[in-house]
Amino acid sequence: QRYRVSRRNVELEEAVRERTAELRQTQLEVIQRLAHATESRDQETGLHLERISRMCERVGLAMGMTPTDAETLRNASLLHDVGKIGIPDAVLLQAGELSDDDRQIMRRHTTVGGAILAGSSAPIMQMAEEIALTHHEHWDGSGYPRGLAGEEIPLAGRICAVCDVFDALLSERPYKEPWRVDDALAEL
Repeated sequence: QRYRVSRRNVELEEAVRERTAELRQTQLEVIQRLAHATESRDQETGLHLERISRMCERVGLAMGMTPTDAETLRNASLLHDVGKIGIPDAVLLQAGELSDDDRQIMRRHTTVGGAILAGSSAPIMQMAEEIALTHHEHWDGSGYPRGLAGEEIPLAGRICAVCDVFDALLSERPYKEPWRVDDALAEL
């Protein structure tokens, strides 16, 4: 009887492991699909989200994050611009410099993204919400949406902000040529 119970416990544990892995894979697939939906609204950025996510993971590891936390950061950072889903095309796809009104509309992508991702009990989604809300905050407090400064900005948001700016500087955009790596590093 004990042998059967022990064997059944092993089978149940294996089934739980398999189901947990399947749920994790589904969660990552949904994140990637949502990220691709976001990116499809703005063709100018190319593979921006993939580059950002890889950089975030590497920076996280370099800053002492565990491999698990750095992987969570990599996946959560894919959703840093998910709030752009709620930005009108006339503003999001504008080729030139934004007016002050349009800039204010564009800045809403942080709070829209936070709202889309809010309320989850999953650590990856909690980090994604945190990143969406804080990846445009600046160390000196001049960022948005809340004007956080220094270490008030969560580490994941700070890492994503730096990687986002670095990638933007290196990328060609309708309004600018790509910067040289040395110049981008000096700017950071």
